[in-house]
Amino acid sequence: MYDNIYVYFDTNAIETRVGEKLFVSQIRFSRLYYEIEKLIKDLQLEKQVHICIPEVAWLEMLEHMKMCYKSEKQSMMEKISEIKKLFGDLVDIDIQFALAEEESAYSGFIKELEREMLEDSKFLAEIIPFPKDEKTMQILFEKANQSISPFTRAKGKKEYSDAGFKDALIFETMVHHTNNGMGILVTKDIDYEGAFKYAQVDNFCCIETVEELKTILVENYNIMDTRYLESQIQENEYLFERILEESGIGVQCNYIYEGMEEIRETDMGQEFILKLRVNGIIQSFEVVYDIGANELVSAGLKED
Repeated sequence: MYDNIYVYFDTNAIETRVGEKLFVSQIRFSRLYYEIEKLIKDLQLEKQVHICIPEVAWLEMLEHMKMCYKSEKQSMMEKISEIKKLFGDLVDIDIQFALAEEESAYSGFIKELEREMLEDSKFLAEIIPFPKDEKTMQILFEKANQSISPFTRAKGKKEYSDAGFKDALIFETMVHHTNNGMGILVTKDIDYEGAFKYAQVDNFCCIETVEELKTILVENYNIMDTRYLESQIQENEYLFERILEESGIGVQCNYIYEGMEEIRETDMGQEFILKLRVNGIIQSFEVVYDIGANELVSAGLKED
């Protein structure tokens, strides 16, 4: 069991795009990022599981925003020019950009967005600087010179020149920051698996989905889905109404969630005692619920 788990995000896992384009008016993370953040909160593991964004991934995301702003602005102006040529005096188009024409104006705008996000108390992630010491630089040089993963493109999907170097910086960031904990990289890039294998580290792995992370966390912290199960059930009014109907009480009543107990895993799903205050009286229900399928298997009043 690892006391601390560090969840790192690759650039491709944290950016959110509309097609191939990024939002340029705000810093927006991917749906996967927020799903992982919610999972950690639901499992009440904020002190043990740390969301980390490698500095190189953070900087790359901001640079992608600058590139997208510049290219989309130019594309828009070209389209407007073309339309004016086609329609002449039949159309009047006037576009005003909020920022000055200079490229530095958008860079300043990005810096302000960055400052606001990093100062927001609701922002759980930590930006992890990449190591800049001489020893790390020597390691990177040797890996690049010998085409040691991730300085290899043959087995991956990368086709641009700096891919291996960026990946290597993320890998070294994880190694320096994780120490004796467990490092999990959220990425769509298969090159990292080769890097972990070559380095012979067994406390690092890659994932692509929140379900993979949930499995790791539940097993490592021996949660048995108890806290996660309760977080998913305690406000599930539809489920409560199903349980009331299955128990013969019906939904024409007032009910309040009171708690769960005797939770255990079975072949059918999670079995537990649900307590509801029905019309002012606390009632206990024997419930079997498949959290994976989000399906009620059986329910009935608990016999005294």
